[in-house]
Formats: sequence, C-alpha cells, structure tokens
Amino acid sequence: MIKLYNLKKSFDDKVVLKNINLNIEKGEIFGIVGLSGAGKSTLIRMLNLLEKPDSGEIIVDGKNILKFNYKNLRDYRKKTSMIFQSFNLLSSRTVLENVLLPLELDGKKDIKKVEEVLKLVELYDKKDSYINKLSGGQKQRVAIARALVTEPTILLSDESTSALDPIISSSILDLLKKINKQLGITIVLITHQMEVIKKMCDRIAVIQNGEIIESGKTKDIFLRPTNEFTRHLISSLNEEEDSKKSWILHFLGTDANKSYISEASKLFGVNINILGGNIYTLANGEKVGYLRVQFEANNNDDIVKWFKDNMIEVEEINA
Repeated sequence: MIKLYNLKKSFDDKVVLKNINLNIEKGEIFGIVGLSGAGKSTLIRMLNLLEKPDSGEIIVDGKNILKFNYKNLRDYRKKTSMIFQSFNLLSSRTVLENVLLPLELDGKKDIKKVEEVLKLVELYDKKDSYINKLSGGQKQRVAIARALVTEPTILLSDESTSALDPIISSSILDLLKKINKQLGITIVLITHQMEVIKKMCDRIAVIQNGEIIESGKTKDIFLRPTNEFTRHLISSLNEEEDSKKSWILHFLGTDANKSYISEASKLFGVNINILGGNIYTLANGEKVGYLRVQFEANNNDDIVKWFKDNMIEVEEINA
C-alpha cells in the first residue's frame, strides 16, 4: 500500500505539484494520466525519492520513506524498480550483462536469476546479443528484465511505451500485465495516452497543472467523468480511434453466429478491436449482421483476405 498525503513540490518559484493525495493498493496497476508538463514525472520520481517533496508524506507499507536513513533508503530502492521511455542500457554489454548489472552493484552475480527474468520477458534467446542488435521493443524488454532482477515489489513506469510504435507498445503493455499477474508486483505507470490507461489500469488519477483533479476505478471514470478535462481526454481517445482506418465485416446466414473475430485474432496473433455493429434475425429465421473493426497489425491485407476466403464481405473505411 502506497499513501501520498498533501505532497507539494516547487522548482524555484514554479509550483509543479500541490495537494497531492493518493492511495495505491498493493498488487494493482495504477495509472497517472495527464498532458506533458502536468507534473506526472515529478510525482512518480517521488515514489523512489529521486525527487523529494517540499512537504507532505509518502507512506509505503506503513512507513514514511521520507524519514529513511541511507541504509533504509538503499534497501527500499532495491524493491522499487523503474523503467523509462529511454531504455538506459549499456551498448558495451550484452543483454545478459545489462540485466546482471544491478546485482553486480550489490556484490552479487546470480546468473540463474538473470536467465529466469529473461525467460519471463521472452528474450532468453537474445541473452548473448549486444544492445545495438536489438529492436526498440526488445530493448524495452531488457530494461524490464533489469528492473525485475532485484525482485521488486513496486515497478514504476515513466512513459515506458511512448517511444514505441503502437503494435510493439501493445506487446510491452501485455508483458507488464503478465508480470503484474504472475509476480503480484504493484505497477504505477504514468502516461499521456488514454489508450494505455484503458488497456492497463485498475484505477487511475488524472493530473492537470500539478493537481489531481479526479481519481477512482478506471471503469467509473470512463463511464462518469466528473471533470471537464477528463471528459476531454476520453473524447480525444474516441476521436483517435475513429480516425484510424477500419473495416466493416458483413455476415449472412448462420455464419453470423461463428467466432470469426476470435479465430482470426488467434490465427494472426493480433488484436482486433470491435468498434460497433449488430446482428439481426430476419422473419425467415436467417441471421444477418455487420461489425466495424480495426486490426492492430502491420499488414492488414492477409487478415482481410482470410475474411474474404471465409465468405465474409469486407468493406474498407478510410478515415
């Protein structure tokens, strides 16, 4: 459990955070969303005291970390890992050596543990590769493995997917969800992307001009936002989704009952987002229907062809 009480922070004469009060439950994925310059990064850096507040309290598992001595703070930081937008990896080291680094700094060399986390992030086959040979998504997986090797209880994510393309970003977010579920790690992430919030978070806080203007369960805020700025963020997500290329799938007869979406998603290993649609039963008992969908894939042609091969009419909608 993380509790923030009345946190305030200024740089020179500029107030960047004021009256921050939050509760983050153990084992949840908690999101902090806001525009650039809202104070998100400063806030998350306070959770491991890379930044210290001017006033207020930060309580983690019943202890005020602002009162920690050097040894207590060092031990706490071992259990509070962080991943960044920039991967902060050493190009002179292999994947395995990069992940090993936090253990080496602590006087340890547990290769078995390193190999375990590399398997978890699905990069074991790249353990002897150098960083410059990896893609952006693979580099972020190395950074995540390095963050996990110290067996943290809290993982802080500072815009960790914002530099990646949408498909790679989605795979990294899926990995973080798997880590949260398998290891029970509390994840606190900051982002300016409502798509990330929608996909990931149990609860969220919306920050604007250094203040928390709304917080609660993600579903409640999406259904009933109370602040105009929050409504704007949610509506911008809908506009973004509507602006992407989409397809309408037309079904006829008993085919309308089949799970084509699920089957195609598994076959091609992609997410297929259903934007809308309906299925109707005609007077003769025959079913007809349509679905408007988006494919999160690099090459949509193969998916479209598969639907057509299954006698489904496909209509492309250009934004």
